[in-house]
Amino acid sequence: MQGKRSIIVSNRMPVTFRSQEGRAGVEMVKSSGGLVTALAPVHSHSDSLWVGYLGQQTGIDSEVAQSLHENRFVAVDVPEELYSKYYNGLANGAIWPLFHYFPSFAEFSREAWAAYRKVNQLFCDKVCEIVEEGDVVWVQDYQLMLLPQMLRERQPNLRVGYFHHIPFPASEVLRILPWCSEVLSGLLGADLVGFHTLEYARHFVSSVSRLLGLDSRGEDVMCSDRVVKVGAFPLGVDTGAIRAAESDPQHVSKLKELKESFKDKKLILGVDRLDYTKGIKERLVAFQHFLAKHPEFCQNTVFIQLCVPSRVDVLPYGDLRDEVEWLVGRINGEYGSPTHTPVQYLFQSISFPELTALYRHADVCLVTPLRDGLNLVCKEYVASKRDSDGVLVLSEFAGAAEEMGEALVVNPFNVNSVVSALERSLRMTSFEKSDRMHGLKRRVEEFNNQQWVESFFEMMDEAHDKNAQSNARELKSFELEKVKQRLQQADRVLVCYDYDTSVMGRREGKWSYLSPGEHTLPMLTQIASLPQVEVALVSRLSRARLDPQFPEPGFTLLAENGALFRRANSQEWESGLRDVDLTMVQAEVDRILQRCVRRVPRSTLDVQETSMIWEFERANSVFAHNLALQTSSALNEMLSNTSFQCVMGRHHLEVRPVQATKLRGVMEFCRMQEFGPHDVLMTIADGKREDDLFRAFPEQNIPINLGSLRSDSQLMVRGNMHLHNILKELFALEKQEAQGL
Repeated sequence: MQGKRSIIVSNRMPVTFRSQEGRAGVEMVKSSGGLVTALAPVHSHSDSLWVGYLGQQTGIDSEVAQSLHENRFVAVDVPEELYSKYYNGLANGAIWPLFHYFPSFAEFSREAWAAYRKVNQLFCDKVCEIVEEGDVVWVQDYQLMLLPQMLRERQPNLRVGYFHHIPFPASEVLRILPWCSEVLSGLLGADLVGFHTLEYARHFVSSVSRLLGLDSRGEDVMCSDRVVKVGAFPLGVDTGAIRAAESDPQHVSKLKELKESFKDKKLILGVDRLDYTKGIKERLVAFQHFLAKHPEFCQNTVFIQLCVPSRVDVLPYGDLRDEVEWLVGRINGEYGSPTHTPVQYLFQSISFPELTALYRHADVCLVTPLRDGLNLVCKEYVASKRDSDGVLVLSEFAGAAEEMGEALVVNPFNVNSVVSALERSLRMTSFEKSDRMHGLKRRVEEFNNQQWVESFFEMMDEAHDKNAQSNARELKSFELEKVKQRLQQADRVLVCYDYDTSVMGRREGKWSYLSPGEHTLPMLTQIASLPQVEVALVSRLSRARLDPQFPEPGFTLLAENGALFRRANSQEWESGLRDVDLTMVQAEVDRILQRCVRRVPRSTLDVQETSMIWEFERANSVFAHNLALQTSSALNEMLSNTSFQCVMGRHHLEVRPVQATKLRGVMEFCRMQEFGPHDVLMTIADGKREDDLFRAFPEQNIPINLGSLRSDSQLMVRGNMHLHNILKELFALEKQEAQGL
C-alpha cells in the first residue's frame, strides 16, 4: 500500500452526523465490529477516500459537504426510490437470503435487478471521476458485485480488489439467481477477489468453472487477458479498540453493575443483529431444552440475548421479532420465578464499552448462526476475556469456525448438540477453560484487522503486477518487429490454425468461450488472400461437419485430426492415413459411449470415418467430466493392443487412431506444400491442450499460444482483441486493405 492512495467503495457511508459549536458535520462511526473498523486503518492512516451512499434523511448542505471533504468521504448521489429497489429489492431481498441458503425468502424482480445495475453504474461513475493513476480501488461486499468489471471496462489498467463479507454459496444454489452469470462476470473485473474462508473461495472458483466455463488453476481463474486471483482472508477485530473501551467509564460502570446483579449466577450471552440467518430463534429453543433437561441450572443461569434492531420494516424480520419475543415470554413463564428471569431479552443498540463489559463478564458466549460469512462477535468475546476464563460455543456454519477450533463447535440445527455444549461449558474445569481460551486469544490477537488489510493488499498488488508483467511480455518479449521481418523475408508463410480452439471473450456482458467463426475466420480469410501465404485449419471435426462451414475453396482443411484433408484449391477429400479400420473396435466402443450418452442428458455421439467422439459441452459439466475420466481409463485399457487410443478434451472424449494427431496433420500439410528451408510456419493453438503443434519444424515455426505462457519462445495471446491486433500487425493487413486488397 505504500505510495498508493486507496479508494474504499462500500454501499453505505460509515458516518454519523454531529453538531459542534453551531456547525453541522460528520464523523466516522466509532465501533468495533464489522466493515467500518476493519477498514479504519486504511482510511485513518493514509490519504484514502471513502466512496459510499450518505442517505436521504439529511441532505448535504454546504457545511456537511465541507465536513465530508475534510474527512475524505465522497458521497454517491442515488435517488431514494432507486436506492430502495436496489438495496431492499435486490441486495437484501434476493442476494442476502440466497447467499445465506434461504432461497425461499428470496424474491427476484427484473425491476430490482435493473436498479441494482443502475446503482452499481452510479458508483462506477463516481469512482472514475476521482480516481488517479496509481490509485487502488477496494470494493466492499455483495451490494456492489457488478462494480469491478464496470471499472475494468472503463480503466483497464486500474488496480481493483473486491472483498465479499457474506457467505458465497455453492454453484447449485448460486444458479438459482437469474443473473448469476452477470454477477460472476462482474466480480471477475477485480485483480483479487477475497473471501473470509477457503470454502467460500472454492465455491466461487467452482461457480466460475461450472456456470461460465472458465479454467482455473488452484485459486486462480483464467480470463481472456488476465488471471484473477482468489483468496481467503479471515477478518480480524481491532484489539486496540477493545483495550481502549475497557478504560471507558461506561465499561467500568457496566461491569460493576453486572457483577452485582449476577453475583451468584452463570451468565450466557448472545449478541446478534436481528436476522433470520443468526439462529436466534433456534438458540432460544435450545436453551429451553437445556433448562428442561438440566433443572439444576434453572435458578442459577441467565441467558442475555442482545438483539440489535435491523430491517424491522421488512416482513421476514418483523415476523422473526414476534417469534423471538413470544419464545422469550414462554421460557420465562415456564422456568422463571419472582426472583429469577432465565432470559433477559434486549432489543436495542448499546455502546461498545458496555458491550465489552458484557463480553468480559459472560461465562459463555453462544454464537450459533445458521449461516454467517464470518461473525466477529466470537472474536470480540475472545479478545475481551482478559483472564481467559470464558467458553465460546460456536456454530460450525459461521465462517470463523474454520480458525477457532478450540471453541465448542455445534450444529445449530441440532438441538441436542447445543444442549450438550451448554452443559459442558457450564461444568468445564478452570484448566480446560484457560487452555482453550488461551489458544483462541493468541490467534485473535495475532491475526487482527490490521493484518487482514495488509495481507489483502499484498496479494492484490502481486496479482495486478503479475498481470501487468504478463501483458508487457505478451506484446514485447517476442519482439514483433523481428517476427515481421521473418515473415517479409520468407519465400512463403504457412499458417496452421487449430480450429477447435475457443478463445475467451465477452458476449452480451458475460464471459464465455467464443467459437472460431466468431473471432478468427474473417482474419484468416484476409491472411489467406495474401500472396505467398497458405492457411490450413486442423480440427477433430468430421468432413461432414466441416464441408457445410466451408463450401468454397480457400483454406486447406484437415479433418479428424489430419486423418482426412481437403486442399485449398479443391473440394475433394483425400485420406491422410493408411490401414485404419474403425470397424475393428467400433462395436465395443459404440456400446460404451452410447451408455455415456444415455447417462448424460444433452450429450451426443459423433461417429466419424476414423474416429468416434462423445461430446458433452451442453451437459452438466461436473458429472460428465467425472464419467469421462472413468470411461477414458476403461477405453484405454480395452484399446491397449489396437491401433486406437482414447483422448480426453475439455468437453469431449475421443477414440481415434494413434496415428491421427494434429501434429502429424500439420506435418502432412507442410509436405503437401513442399515446405522449404526458406519458408516459415506459423502455428496458432491453445498451448494448454494442443502444444504439440508447436513442435512442427521448431527452427522455422512461429508459435502463437492462445493459452497460458509456457516458455519465452512462444508469443502468448490471451483474448480475442489481442489475437486480432497481433495478426493485423504481423501481416500488415490494414496496409493491404488501404491498397485495395
